[in-house]
Amino acid sequence: MKYEFTEDNRKIYRENIFSSFDEIPEELAFVIAEERQKIIRMDKTGRYAIYEGKEYHASLEDDKRHVEIWSKDKEDEDKGFKKHQYLQVYSKIVELNELSEFYDVEAVCDYMGKTHKIFISADGESFRIYVKESWYKEFGFTEEYDRGVLLGYFKDFKMSELEVHYIKTSIDLG
Repeated sequence: MKYEFTEDNRKIYRENIFSSFDEIPEELAFVIAEERQKIIRMDKTGRYAIYEGKEYHASLEDDKRHVEIWSKDKEDEDKGFKKHQYLQVYSKIVELNELSEFYDVEAVCDYMGKTHKIFISADGESFRIYVKESWYKEFGFTEEYDRGVLLGYFKDFKMSELEVHYIKTSIDLG
């Protein structure tokens, strides 16, 4: 079993080393559940699928022919959704051809004459813009490094500071 550690010794996982959620050791299950819950916040951004006329958060399976869809609605158990062991969600794996639509939704804002992809905080109160151009430092952007390598620059904003837009991009169902 492969683990990676941060400086505070919190176990970090790579989900793709497990072939199913059932294979994950119990001591990692809580960490993974916390991370998955952040992904399944049910905010406006992310990947979605329309299944039987209803919109669900979704992810493409490794085989590229199936999609896992998530719901917080207990009534979806009647459609074959299973309650997740560690999360307060229900999920179901469906074939791509069962979907009427499959798409990504990205949050963006216009700042200094450019449209930027943004990353909304978990509480929904603020967001972050990432850029590559160093001249943004003059406008309060901070350098971001990973293992000593400069990745780019970022700045946090309150939701009330700039207008956020959402862009929907369809994914070809093949």
